[in-house]
Amino acid sequence: MFSRSTSSLLLACALGGCTALAPAPQKTTLEVKNRSLDNVVAAAEKLRESYLSRAYAQKREERIAGLGLIGLGLVAGDLAMRGVGQSEVLGLGLAGVGLHTSNNWANPRAEALVYVEGAGGIQCALTAMAPLNAAYRRRQELATLIPKVQSDASSLRAKLSAFTIDEPAVVGARNAVSRAAALLPAAKDALAQLDGAGEDLYAALGDIEVQVAKMQFSVGPEFGALITSLISQKIIVPSPLLQTPGNAKTSSSAENDLGPLTKEIEGDLSLVESILARFNAKAAAAVLQSCKVNLAAAGIAMKVDPASVGVQAGETVTALASGGVPSYSAVWHASAAPTDLVTYKVEPNGVISITAKPGAKTGTYTLLVVDGGKGRDSLTVNVVAAPQPAASTESMQKTKGPDTPAAPCPSPSPLVKAVQEALIKEGIKTVKIKGVDQPVLIDGCQGPVTNEAMKQFYVQKQGMAEDAVEKDPARLLKEAAGDLKATEAASVTGTPKLACPAPSALVKAVQDGLVKEGVKTVKVKGADHAVLADGCQGDITNEAIKEFYRKKNPGVTVEGDPATLLKKIVDDLKVTAKE
Repeated sequence: MFSRSTSSLLLACALGGCTALAPAPQKTTLEVKNRSLDNVVAAAEKLRESYLSRAYAQKREERIAGLGLIGLGLVAGDLAMRGVGQSEVLGLGLAGVGLHTSNNWANPRAEALVYVEGAGGIQCALTAMAPLNAAYRRRQELATLIPKVQSDASSLRAKLSAFTIDEPAVVGARNAVSRAAALLPAAKDALAQLDGAGEDLYAALGDIEVQVAKMQFSVGPEFGALITSLISQKIIVPSPLLQTPGNAKTSSSAENDLGPLTKEIEGDLSLVESILARFNAKAAAAVLQSCKVNLAAAGIAMKVDPASVGVQAGETVTALASGGVPSYSAVWHASAAPTDLVTYKVEPNGVISITAKPGAKTGTYTLLVVDGGKGRDSLTVNVVAAPQPAASTESMQKTKGPDTPAAPCPSPSPLVKAVQEALIKEGIKTVKIKGVDQPVLIDGCQGPVTNEAMKQFYVQKQGMAEDAVEKDPARLLKEAAGDLKATEAASVTGTPKLACPAPSALVKAVQDGLVKEGVKTVKVKGADHAVLADGCQGDITNEAIKEFYRKKNPGVTVEGDPATLLKKIVDDLKVTAKE
């Protein structure tokens, strides 16, 4: 017999385990042996209702899980207040954790949206096929009328050969024959389209079914884009009127010979026209082309985060593709592709590494990223050439490169770094030096770029006249540090050497996780720096990731490029990008 505490723990584990065993994605089989349009429409309606039922079921699961968590919390609180043993309270706490974790793992909200969007795609297809379905109800009548009209028109044409006088009965018969000749090709084409419409709709529904299945296994599951359009259908232009000369006959016999058959053909042709009037294949095709499962509405459209990255020659930066339908691929925009000195690599998990090799020139490029469902997004890559090495004071003063000081910078200043970082946060990321845009770098060296950036801070942000700004670099630095509230202790965050134009939500989540794990400061080049959640993966963030693993496994050397480090820490900290 188990003790109360043991029993409580076993109950908690059972509750947590059972909630974690969420039902696997259900398979839907669209089987229609006789694929006539009416049969396929009925199957589509059944599939649509099945998807909606599952969406409601997923919503109920989410609510039940929420109520379960509330109940467990209330019971645990009551036990704690009554002084019941810690094991019972701990057991209920574990059950709550199990329920919460399993509910997040099963992701019922995402699955419900998947089913709702699948049902929407089916409804769109049904709406597109509605005109054809209405015409299909008279398909058998059309199939009977076509050979009958064809035969009667042939008989009437033969009889007309005996008449040459254009009296009313002859004219009416000729018009009936001409009308039949014009209408029969369209009627035959419509019949063929009606007979093939079921197969077309079945194929479109099959595409929807496959895409919904991809979503299920993708967002836990996720999915990407969907439904192909059906082939548009065409009505043939009527043939010209036929007039057949023949031997003369008396007027009295024309009405008797031609009248009854002419009236019968005219009546049948009116029936054919009434059927074709409801047959609008082109309109159906146009609507079908707009039928798509809305990935954005389901909350799982593919996106790249961040949308823009900056990389300096000799460095590598990363971005992350997520959502949509894995796997991912990429290609440079053809209109402005970089040279071979700028390369990219897309990992199966969506990590995109951009490398600017030494010698890469300054430029802005666009990388198009595509998922398995033809969803797409773009990544803007800003490449900055590496600064030229300083040969002498005179040559450095003539250099148009990035923030190069007027003299070699043997030891970067933490205060200058803090000011540079504060300037970037104020939005002063580039300045013009001798007519050329130069980025403001966080390198701790006070040169022409930093001095100009401080000047622009006072002109742009403080509304000061240019001639009123302090001219002496040392006094300018002191004033800017005070006004920007920049101190040596606050210098340098996890930003890279190049200003970070678009912080990454994923990197920010990692930085938050590292701080929560106790990695709040790290040493970079002998100086202590704070780990800030600014979304920019630079030297400090990379060092913080290594420090996390060093604390976790003392004595173990942690190596790897930034992309590999980011991927590993994302998995181990179990973090996700937060919007």
